[in-house]
Amino acid sequence: YIKNGYKVLDIGNLGFLGNEIHGNSFYNETISKFKNVEFFGIDIESMGKEISDLPNQIQHNVNEGIPFENDFFDVIYMGQVLEHLENANFVLKDINRALKLNGTLVIDVPNPYSIDRILKYLIKRIEDLGEESHLVFYTPGSLSRILKFNSFIIDEIATDWSLVSLKYKFIPKIVRNGFGSHILISAKAA
Repeated sequence: YIKNGYKVLDIGNLGFLGNEIHGNSFYNETISKFKNVEFFGIDIESMGKEISDLPNQIQHNVNEGIPFENDFFDVIYMGQVLEHLENANFVLKDINRALKLNGTLVIDVPNPYSIDRILKYLIKRIEDLGEESHLVFYTPGSLSRILKFNSFIIDEIATDWSLVSLKYKFIPKIVRNGFGSHILISAKAA
């Protein structure tokens, strides 16, 4: 999704987890791979000294809007943020405004249908919705609807399936589809 000359915004890029900023190695790795791309970062948390050298980094609550002009970005990535937002429709409308026409929004959210969550519920009767700050769990269908409602055109929907532990390798891949720990969706601004 990223090409030379693009302006890219990463919302929630500092990697706030468990009441502390742990740094986001994915963001740092991405910046280092693309030399002719202008990166911007927004996070609700303040920057510590060790991350103050990130380019175009601002502290801002996106529930109040995206503080950039219209048609500014080619790509906006929002990883593990949407489920925390108080007014997702407002934020998505504003993201659409800040994206160029046909600009790409990429969202990553926890998958309520992940195999881990389903098995935990079936075996232990424990509902695992992740962090207490998760306000909404999105499904592929609800993500599609909210994005279409906010004038996006869906490109692709997938779930990640990183078999780091290989604990489900005995389940055929065709059965595992859709049960990864995260839902990933890309959509175009219209």
